[in-house]
Amino acid sequence: MKTIEQLNDIQLMDQKELLETSGGVAWFLPILIAGACAAVEEVIRDWDNFKAGLLGKPEIHH
Repeated sequence: MKTIEQLNDIQLMDQKELLETSGGVAWFLPILIAGACAAVEEVIRDWDNFKAGLLGKPEIHH
């Protein structure tokens, strides 16, 4: 167990040190964002088929 004198040497970590220690941003967050952007782009690109799918209609071939 540490003594009071040893505890007095402890310094608080700043925000940057806290992020570095806890790992910062999760490594998979950029992958999730890229996947969501790709999905939105695909829906916009093929909007007619997206609407048809929501209505339960067959795929539209262009």
